Amino acid sequence: MSTAMQSYDIQHDIKSQNVNALGMRAMQARVWAKRNSKNLLIKSPPASGKSRALMYIALDKMMNQGVKKTIAAVPEKSIGGSFKSTALTASGFMFDWDVEDRNNLVSDDAERDEASKVKALLRFLASDEEGALVCTHSTLREAFKHVEPEAFEDCLVAIDEFHHLSVSGDNRLGNVVTELLNNQRTHVLGMTGSYFRGDTNAVLRPEHESRFTVVTFTYYEQLQGYSYLKKINIGHHFYSVVKGEDEVAPYIAGIKELYKPGKKTIIHIPQPNSKESVDKYAEYDAITDIIGDFIGTDPVNGLSLFSCHETGKTVRVANFVNEDKERQITLNAMRHGSVLEQVDIVIAVKMAMEGFDWPAAEYAITVGARSSLTQIIQIIGRVTRDYPDKEEATFVNLIQEPLADQELVEDAVNDILKAISASLLMEQVISPKFDFKSRSGGSREPDSGLTSFTIEGFNPPKSERVKEILSQDRQALLIDMLNTVNGDAGVTGETARILADDEAGADYLQNVVVPKVIATKYGEGELSAEEEEELRQQLLLDLNMPAIEKERRRQNDEGEGTDQAKSKPSSRSIIEAAKKLDVGDLSLDMVAKVNPFMGAYEVLAHAITPEMLALVRNHIRVHRRGMTVEEAAEFYPSIKRFKAETGRLPDINSGSDQERQLAEALALLQAARARQKQQGQ
Repeated sequence: MSTAMQSYDIQHDIKSQNVNALGMRAMQARVWAKRNSKNLLIKSPPASGKSRALMYIALDKMMNQGVKKTIAAVPEKSIGGSFKSTALTASGFMFDWDVEDRNNLVSDDAERDEASKVKALLRFLASDEEGALVCTHSTLREAFKHVEPEAFEDCLVAIDEFHHLSVSGDNRLGNVVTELLNNQRTHVLGMTGSYFRGDTNAVLRPEHESRFTVVTFTYYEQLQGYSYLKKINIGHHFYSVVKGEDEVAPYIAGIKELYKPGKKTIIHIPQPNSKESVDKYAEYDAITDIIGDFIGTDPVNGLSLFSCHETGKTVRVANFVNEDKERQITLNAMRHGSVLEQVDIVIAVKMAMEGFDWPAAEYAITVGARSSLTQIIQIIGRVTRDYPDKEEATFVNLIQEPLADQELVEDAVNDILKAISASLLMEQVISPKFDFKSRSGGSREPDSGLTSFTIEGFNPPKSERVKEILSQDRQALLIDMLNTVNGDAGVTGETARILADDEAGADYLQNVVVPKVIATKYGEGELSAEEEEELRQQLLLDLNMPAIEKERRRQNDEGEGTDQAKSKPSSRSIIEAAKKLDVGDLSLDMVAKVNPFMGAYEVLAHAITPEMLALVRNHIRVHRRGMTVEEAAEFYPSIKRFKAETGRLPDINSGSDQERQLAEALALLQAARARQKQQGQ
């Protein structure tokens, strides 16, 4: 099988690489400018320097703002190394970040049980001691049971991986933060690289989130500040579900095809009890058999040593699959740069995602469709760190191919749809932001550095509330849309099936998906109808323009009429919009007809056989779900526009999927109206 691969070139910006006189990178300086805010929420990609940003803010609050203590809480002990004592004065800052050994409850030496760590935190709170303490989320939650919220007065409580919070009543960390926010003299700082969850719950209630000053730093901005990494590849590779006689699990054959000796690689195998998993220990052994012959285990750092079949060189593997003592030894050892430099391969199930620090990693192979796009972002974040001599980073999702006689074809198609959503997500977070105007123009603005496009029919936001939302939550809203598509928001992927249709999908995106995300994020009455429309237009442009701009660049690079250009897949609507963009005659209606989902879908389609592609398309078409009355109501403006343009109502028997979808919506609305009349009689 071939690999469907999309590549994204990184445009470096020297200005973004500058460090200011205080030793701060661009994101940290942006946070520093908001240091006087009582509550701060930092939304910034993995490895962008959030932990050091906290140090700067905490030290200023403790030295200048009356805060006496800082508590930094991390999800798990292995992540805590980012918050260890750091000599900030060496880079120009006024103070150093010092964490006393007894207050570092996540260090290599902190082998105390949880009860003793809780006691240490309670002792720290009750004492007159000033300074910083680092603990896990669990320790903070447990300690909170034993004290009143007032115990945290004059404290800064910093929560790393803030998306672990939830508005769900049984989310104890969320309850802790809610109570701390109600404390007049407690400061709260949240840090997250992926401000969305894999379920239907929001991280914070709107009234609580409004208490934070939000600082956003995008993935694109971070990549601009890199010095070495020039390209990111996102790919998908199919493996046969027919297991070979000598294979533990079917996907092992895919690992054989993808493994590249010499590449610093992270391999995530399926979670136990998933459809891809057979026996995680046997799967680990099968993968290492591909790598080489076992030599032994390094007693100092716990790394497993293999002699590479292809080169004869020693390959050092970090085994995070087994739960033996070597795993903890390896975890502790990999916090030190000298050990990290030796590692060649990491094999894991759930580990080596969130907060895992291995800058040299350049190649990630993930088996199976992950349950949440959050995990995809985290895994890709592991291999997209800037590192000397690392010019390229690659993520490949290894998923099963659908077969006509396969009982689990439903699962296979769902995996493909999730893979498409992941591709689209990465395109969104890596692509530059654009500036959209309704007046003439299209030049590059030196002040903003953004490419400006004139869109006929577009109304730039006038509402200050909408401008604030776009400033703080634009990327989160786009991710929410893709989570809805992916099925993470409780729709089990049906939306993705509808969007995997060039005509009907675009209408469904603009009439159902975008309004639904806005309504979910901002409750009834929070935004006026005019504000909702302003936000809808902006989000549609944000979602669709990267696909249009990419197609325009492709046509310019390859020549529209060449055989090479014709062989590249693109949907009709994307091609037409790209042509209009080139002549500067692009309208909002035309952008709305673009289905960005189709671009990723068609690239993926090139990696599978025509028979397999036909199976996927037929399965999507047959299993598309019925429309609800609420969704049908969203199509009413499109129905009116259709009638005005054609002089007739849409026909349910039309050969156009788009027209049939409008006809289905009309029929549902007519039936609902008839029922209302009956009930009123």
